[in-house]
Amino acid sequence: MSFEVEGLEEWKQELLKITNETFPNEKQRELQKIGHMAEREIKQFIPVDTGRLRASLNTQLLDKNTAQVGVDTDYAIDVNNGHLVNQRFLPAKYLDTPAGRKYLKNGNDKGIMLHPQYILGKHFMEKGMQNAEPKIMLELNSWLDELLRRLGE
Repeated sequence: MSFEVEGLEEWKQELLKITNETFPNEKQRELQKIGHMAEREIKQFIPVDTGRLRASLNTQLLDKNTAQVGVDTDYAIDVNNGHLVNQRFLPAKYLDTPAGRKYLKNGNDKGIMLHPQYILGKHFMEKGMQNAEPKIMLELNSWLDELLRRLGE
């Protein structure tokens, strides 16, 4: 069940107009600030192998009202959502441990075929944004209070 407060949408549009006209630079800084807040929370959930995925996390301003937080690696969606690893060959040199050698049978010195496997997603974007949302709301409320105070002066 949901409901809309009478006139709320018009009030939000008027507030956007005021911030765009009166405080455009402050608004851009605030969008960047909340984007960086989201980045900090998301980074906690990104698994680290080489660090490339974590380093690619960034905030971009799409327009005067929108900041986008995302990653620039081609494999980010697979790590976040999960993916299927197809059947593949694993050379024997990667099995060169006492536990690994048990997989090489009958004088096989080339390697083994691995079965397809589903790798579960880490859902780092969702987990990070879930942590970031209450902090971002506090920041936006504080920023809005400051703007309203400045408008009242």
